[in-house]
Order: sequence, then structure tokens, then C-alpha cells
Amino acid sequence: MKDDVLVLFTDGVTEAKDVKDDEYGDGRLEQFIVKNKQLNAGEIIHELLHDMHDFVQGYPQSDDITIMVLKVN
Repeated sequence: MKDDVLVLFTDGVTEAKDVKDDEYGDGRLEQFIVKNKQLNAGEIIHELLHDMHDFVQGYPQSDDITIMVLKVN
């Protein structure tokens, strides 16, 4: 349907950790997508990477991060 969003990602997204060893997690990712579903696909990816960067606060990346967003116009 119009404006549907499909987000495909590797576990490096949800398992990204902050300095307290907390994971970004499925719940945070879901909240991010719901909040930003009005953006276009490229903007969703850009903003998600920005949100993850803010979350990890410079903690080293331990896994690959791959994101693909498909949005129906």
C-alpha cells in the first residue's frame, strides 16, 4: 500500500552497543521506524545511522551494519 515501509537490516543494527553495554535493540528500532516513516527511504537510512551513532556514544562497532529501506510511493 502507499507509504508502506520495509526495512531490512543485519543484526549489527539491533546489537549495536553503547558504553553501558546496552543494545540498540528491536524496540528502539521499531520506535524509530514508526516515528520516521514519513521520510523517504534514503532519509530513513541516514537518520537511522545518525540515531545509532548518538546511541553508541563512540563505543566501537563490533559487527557489520547493513540497512536497506524500501518505501511504496
